[in-house]
Amino acid sequence: MSLEEEIAINQFGQGALSEADMLNAFAQLDAPQQRKRFIQLYLHVASQKLAASDVDQALSNCSLTTEDPVNKYLNLAYFKVGSKGIIYTPYTEEPPEGDLVKPYKVLLYVFKANYQRRYAVEKDNSTMWWYQDFSKSKTAQDLLDTHRRLAEEIYANASFRTEFMTMAKLWHTYYDMMQTLRQEPPAEPKTRFDFIRYDQIEHDPTWTAANDRMRACALLRSSVEKALFKQYGQDIDEIRRLTLDVINRHMHETYSSGIDEYIGY
Repeated sequence: MSLEEEIAINQFGQGALSEADMLNAFAQLDAPQQRKRFIQLYLHVASQKLAASDVDQALSNCSLTTEDPVNKYLNLAYFKVGSKGIIYTPYTEEPPEGDLVKPYKVLLYVFKANYQRRYAVEKDNSTMWWYQDFSKSKTAQDLLDTHRRLAEEIYANASFRTEFMTMAKLWHTYYDMMQTLRQEPPAEPKTRFDFIRYDQIEHDPTWTAANDRMRACALLRSSVEKALFKQYGQDIDEIRRLTLDVINRHMHETYSSGIDEYIGY
């Protein structure tokens, strides 16, 4: 999720942006972009310390009951019990009522209920940027300006250039290999799911080679992030976002495609 997108959902959490603002922005996206935005928000919401009351409040705000298909589609029972570990994102080919607008709206309200509960406790004492006063437009602009300045500075820092170019190459190669694995044989019908089949993992050496590259990238990325954290003094979430942004820029410049074309970014 980009910083702009995360700022927007925090603005919604505070009431600085309305439901109409968020849904209108979502409606401007094409179907693949909506799917990407939906999954990003789902993962972000699932990573919060949710309470059952957050889900109940969201359903009430959306005039839904626990019997509504969206409740099952979003695995809201998982949110209510605060389960940790593997996050089971919903498949998105066949959402209720044929589009993602309603599920996206419910996720926004789950986030808002959780955010307002935390904001009431943290707003006067926290140094975290997401608890700043977003009723002032300058707040969001200052955050974006600082992020862009640091991203440009890190990109231009010769001390890290080789590492970033290496990560860009590893990531690009990984995605190329994963695309090969996802190609269905012509004789087999296409499924509605996005994941790799077990037989592909077990028998295709491409899977092992792809995983090796991603492990190497993860190790190098961890090392770079520690060095950036020490040098630039930003919180670790911002360091991770800056690292991904710089990798993404190198990928676009070298391979004409980047991390931003994939769901997890």
